[in-house]
Amino acid sequence: MRLCRAVGPLLAVLILAGCEDFFAGLRAYTVRGSMAADLVPADREVGSWRRESGRAGEVVTLRTRRFKEDFGAEAAARARPWGLGESVMASYRLGNTGRSVTVEIWDLNRPLAAFDVYSFIREKSLAGAAPAARTTKVGAQGMISIMKFGGMQGDGPFAEKFLLFWTERFLVFVTHRVTPGSDDLDGSAESALLAFGNAIAAKTKRPFELPEVLALQVVGEKPDSERYEPGRLFGRRELADGFTARWTGQTGSGTLFLHVAGSDDDAASEFRRLRAAAGGVLAPECADGLFVGNLPSVGPVVCVRKGAVLAGLVGAAEAAERRDTASELVRRLAGEPRLPEPADETEAAP
Repeated sequence: MRLCRAVGPLLAVLILAGCEDFFAGLRAYTVRGSMAADLVPADREVGSWRRESGRAGEVVTLRTRRFKEDFGAEAAARARPWGLGESVMASYRLGNTGRSVTVEIWDLNRPLAAFDVYSFIREKSLAGAAPAARTTKVGAQGMISIMKFGGMQGDGPFAEKFLLFWTERFLVFVTHRVTPGSDDLDGSAESALLAFGNAIAAKTKRPFELPEVLALQVVGEKPDSERYEPGRLFGRRELADGFTARWTGQTGSGTLFLHVAGSDDDAASEFRRLRAAAGGVLAPECADGLFVGNLPSVGPVVCVRKGAVLAGLVGAAEAAERRDTASELVRRLAGEPRLPEPADETEAAP
């Protein structure tokens, strides 16, 4: 989800114009939009896929228990503090091919909640055993993988491939099942999943990445490692909830972090407390404040403040590279776009 590819037209205008209130400007466009039931594809809206006949084809309201069955106890616990809005499910079949698709649309009430739960599941899936999951561009972001193999009473053996994505405040789970003698799980299943996913995402407001996540996408940040942390960052009382991402530079590695305080004054107070805890030395690169220090039980830290935002890097790397990373965070928070990657010399040659 790199900036130049993922960002929508509105976000691009805000960034490229150097919008001073980067975060508030985007949050003004985070609206509730549709209800989950409004996003369910109609009969034959996606190719020749038809709703199942009878009750199987009805739009069914989902309960919390189903969420736990789909995503596991840890993901359900992650979603619990956010609460679930009215969430729905519908099923589809493609003629007599033996192929079926089930669509679940979970309303998590806030875009941050949808990202939080999605990124939690994504991290578990990307770190799992083969067949590994992979990300894809559906909604804000999606992930495709094989879900399970086995047997189900009355159905016989089956296999499923799934697409999980988030957009607005929704977490969308699309599964494709095949039965013996039907199409395999390669191109046909994936094409169907993407077709359903894009049909659903098209009904929402234009998907955009959270601004906090975009701000962390500096040089060295590992793609798809961004997470929201609802508790205190690094276990430190000086830092409340925020966003993190893994980072690997030329001279070391660590964790990027970003916290949005309630106001500029709150951020200034938190910055002073964090600096004191780290024995931080102020540097002149940032008007709002930049220090380098060492947090007890955490490690070397560089932190910058830009308005109501604290951001920085915790980890072992040479001081110059850590400060360069902090300076790039300042530029991102000021609304300056990330510099494009250098062109491949072989491609640039006439």
